[in-house]
Formats: sequence, structure tokens, C-alpha cells
Amino acid sequence: MKKYQLVAAALLASSVVPALATDLPSTKSPPVFVDPGVPPSPWGGLFVGGMAGVGIGATQFADPVPVTGTTFTGGVGAGYNWMATNHILLGGVADIGYLGPMSASRGVGSTEGGLFGTVRLRFGYTFDNWLLYGTGGLAYAGGVYPKSFDGYGILGPATVSATLAQGNTVLPGYSVGGGVEYAFNYRWSVSAEYLYAHLEHTFPRYITSVTGPAPYGVCQITAFNVIRLGLNYHFGPEPLAPVVAKY
Repeated sequence: MKKYQLVAAALLASSVVPALATDLPSTKSPPVFVDPGVPPSPWGGLFVGGMAGVGIGATQFADPVPVTGTTFTGGVGAGYNWMATNHILLGGVADIGYLGPMSASRGVGSTEGGLFGTVRLRFGYTFDNWLLYGTGGLAYAGGVYPKSFDGYGILGPATVSATLAQGNTVLPGYSVGGGVEYAFNYRWSVSAEYLYAHLEHTFPRYITSVTGPAPYGVCQITAFNVIRLGLNYHFGPEPLAPVVAKY
């Protein structure tokens, strides 16, 4: 009889102890979220991209004849941004591409078209996913001379026809401008930019109908405006996700 009483007591104890354990306070702590801190700016670091747009001539040729046609321009570039403060951006960019032929007036033919690039500094202000910036630095371009001219008054009071003999040299100069850029995320951004480029004062040489067989230098002040859109990829760090610590 005692044997059966012991078995019954053991069964009763095994059912009561777990029930009592559920009423005891838990020794486990709730999950703790660790704040990763202030997220990095989407603008800092290295970036690469491409751009395309329109070039608008502002060149004065000969006495003078304006070269004011519009043309396609496009290229690729790379740069680096440094966040001096939470909102002030300093950086640099270099790009290289193509500037198409530009037309003139009064009997002056279009330019050849060729290389166009810049090496510039940037100074900007960021807010949310936007960047506003000014820029300036070096510019260079080739193929900016008219291929020919034919008419009266281009070289003084005479009717002259001429073809370009020497003028494919890449000219140095300066560029200034500004732009706006929007970051979709920490990797991709789009931009709209305006630049004014002014190149070295030069004298392309032409074989003309009134100056004889030797090439004759004609004064040219070369300048143009550029309006273009860009797409950029950024290599900066992405924000850290919150860490859940379990104890």
C-alpha cells in the first residue's frame, strides 16, 4: 500500500512544480537595440559617372564673326567629396568627353568638334538628399576652329575664301559654373550642371585666296556654355542597421 502512495505523491509533485515555476519572475532580459549612431552622408567619398547635354557657342572668330551654334556634348568623369561639416561639402572632379561641331554665320563654316574636358574644384551645401554646389577650375578642348570661311568682310574689306591649315591643337583655359544633385540612395545620384568654358586666345592658320600659299593666322576668342545632365555611382559607406543584442 505504501508503494502505491509513494507513486501517487511523486506524480502529484511532478505536476505541481512546473505550474509553480511559471509563476516565478524570469531571469532573461528583453532584447536590447543598439543605436548605430548618426548615419553617414550619401555624398562623402569617391564617385564615378557619365554626363550628356548641349554645348552653346560663345566664340568670336576673325573681325569678329560669332560662332554661336548648339551641339551635343557628353563624357565620363570621376571625383571625390569630403564633408567638412554636416552640410558643407568640398571636393574635386575631372571629366573628359566630346564636344560636337558648332556653326557660325557670315560665311564661316562650322567647327570640327573634338575633345572637351575639365579638372575642377567643388564647394557645396547639402540638405537631406540634395546637394547645391559651385565649381571652377581648368578646361581644355580641341576641334574648336571653323573648318573654312568664304565671304566679304571676314578679313577686312575683301572677299576671301579659305580652308583650315593648322588648328587641331587642344587649347587650355578655365571653366566656372554650378549645379544641383539629388541622391536616390547611398549609391546613385543624378545631377544637372551648367559650365562656362573660356579657352586660350589663339590664331588658327588658314590657306586663303588673298594671302598667298603660306598659312595665315586669324584671331579667335574661343568660349562656350555647357548644360548637361549626369548619372553618378558613389562608393561611400552605407548606414549601419540597428543591432539587436539578446541576453
